[in-house]
Amino acid sequence: MASSWSTLLLGLLVLSTLCVATAVVEVWGIRGYNLKGDSLTKPDPYVKVYCGGTFGGMTEFKNSDANPVWSASFSFPNGKVGNFLKLEVWDKDIKFDDRLGTCTTIIKQNPSANVTCTFKKGTLEFYYGV
Repeated sequence: MASSWSTLLLGLLVLSTLCVATAVVEVWGIRGYNLKGDSLTKPDPYVKVYCGGTFGGMTEFKNSDANPVWSASFSFPNGKVGNFLKLEVWDKDIKFDDRLGTCTTIIKQNPSANVTCTFKKGTLEFYYGV
């Protein structure tokens, strides 16, 4: 009888862990500061967003804007605490787009976390919540 209870309790513990582990991850408030594009022009930046290796989409590109603010938000319904959240900043060009920088953070249980990353060609700031 004790063995049955132990098995049942262990099963419930595993099940509750699985339910808590998956959550909706939201990303919003994406903005860039002092972004540098080609040497002759201001960048035409946009951002690609990934959660746990899943591509969630990208922002619109901003024409000739070194300090863009994007209104786009992204939702990952199968996100998990502990996954990586990655945002890549790109400069749209006629032939090949150039990556200006990448910002990666580990997702923590938080209703509103602010992340700021500074890289060689500027700074990216965004918020996420779980």
